[in-house]
Amino acid sequence: MSAKSKIVASAINAYLSSSPLRHSMYNAGRILRGGQRRAKLYYRADDPYSHLLVQVGPRLVREFGFEVEIVPVAKPGLSANPAPEMLLQHAIRDAAILAESYSLSFPAGAAPPPEDRIRRAHAVLLQPRSPETQLQVAEELGEAVWRDDGAALARVVERHGGVSGESVRPALDANYAALERAGHYQSGMLHYGGDWYWGIDRWLVLLWDTVLIAFLATLFGFIGAFVLCFPAARNLNSNSWSYFICRRILEFGRSVPELVFALIFVFSFGIGPIPGVLAIALHSCGALGKLFSEINENVDLGPADGVAAAGGNWFQKIAYAVVPQVFPNFMSYTLLRFEINVRAASVVGFVGAGGIGQELMTVIRQFIYQDISAIVLMLVLAVILIDVSCEKLRHKAIGEVKSI
Repeated sequence: MSAKSKIVASAINAYLSSSPLRHSMYNAGRILRGGQRRAKLYYRADDPYSHLLVQVGPRLVREFGFEVEIVPVAKPGLSANPAPEMLLQHAIRDAAILAESYSLSFPAGAAPPPEDRIRRAHAVLLQPRSPETQLQVAEELGEAVWRDDGAALARVVERHGGVSGESVRPALDANYAALERAGHYQSGMLHYGGDWYWGIDRWLVLLWDTVLIAFLATLFGFIGAFVLCFPAARNLNSNSWSYFICRRILEFGRSVPELVFALIFVFSFGIGPIPGVLAIALHSCGALGKLFSEINENVDLGPADGVAAAGGNWFQKIAYAVVPQVFPNFMSYTLLRFEINVRAASVVGFVGAGGIGQELMTVIRQFIYQDISAIVLMLVLAVILIDVSCEKLRHKAIGEVKSI
C-alpha cells in the first residue's frame, strides 16, 4: 500500500470510528439526563404559516420523536421584510390553499388580525408550560385570532393565563434576536439545533442515491461513447458522412453543461433521479467519446491489417485488433469520469435531479450552516473513498491486461 493510500485510509478510519462514538455519547448523555431532542418553532400570531405549522407540530412529534417548543417572536424589521403588507396578503392567500390541500384549518378570506388580539395571544404563549400543552394552546389561539372570534380568544386567555403586558415586547425582541442568531429572519420557521450529524441516516441514503446516479450515468455514457468513438476516429472510418455525424453528436453532448440538461429533463420528467442520470449520461457520452476517439487514432493498425488480410470485416477488425489495445485506457478514463460524475450528481440535485444535492440546496437556502458543513464533508470523504477505490481497480485491471 502506498503512503498516500495509508494516509487516506487512516483518515477515513479515524473519522468513521470517532463520529458514531461522539454521536452515541451525545445520545447516551441526553437519555441519562432525561432530556429529549427539541425543535424550536418561531411563531407569530399574525403569521398564517405559523398557524399551519402549529397544526403540523403533533404529526412531527409522532413521526420523528422530538419535542416542539413554541417561541413567539417580534415582527421582522424592514431590512428583512421591506413590504410587510404585501407579504401578509400573499401569505393569507397561500395559507388558505395549503390548508385545503393538506387537510389543515385556515379560514378562506381571512383578514389581518387586529394588533390587540395579537398581543394577547403572544402574552399567553410566553407563559411557561409543557411543549405538548403549548402546541395545543397555540392552535387554539390561532383559530380564535384568524377567525376573528373574540369570545373564543377570551376563553383561552382565561383558561391558560399569560404574562404581564409590559413584558411582552422585550420577550418578543429577545426571541427574535435568537431567531437571527439561528440564521433566520421570518417567523413560521422550525429550527432544530441538534448534534452535528443529526441526519446521518437520511443523508447516507441520499449520498448512496447520488453515487448510484453517477454510476448509471457513467455506464450509459460509456456505452454511448464506446459505440460512437470508432466511427468518430479518422483512421478507422473512411466514410466521411458517418465520421461527421458521430463527431457532431459527441460535440453536442459535451458542449451543453449537465446542469442545463438537468433543467430540461426535470421539466420533462419531473423531480427525481431519472433527469440526473440522463443529464450526466449525455455529457459523459460526449466527453468520453472525444477521449476514446483520440485514443483510437493513435492505435497500431498492424493487427487490424492482419485481421483484414484474414478476411475479417470492419466490426471484426475493431473487436479483435483495436479494442484489446485501447480498452485499458478506455477503462482508466471511465473510472476518472465516474469520480467527476459523483460531484456532478451532487450539483444537478440543486435543480431537483435527485440525490443529496437537493438536501444540500435546501439547507443552503435556509442558512443551516452546521448541516451544510456536514453534507459537504460527507461528499468530500465519498469522493476520496471513490478515488482510492478506482485507483486500485484501475491498477489491478491494467496489470491483468498486461500479464495476458
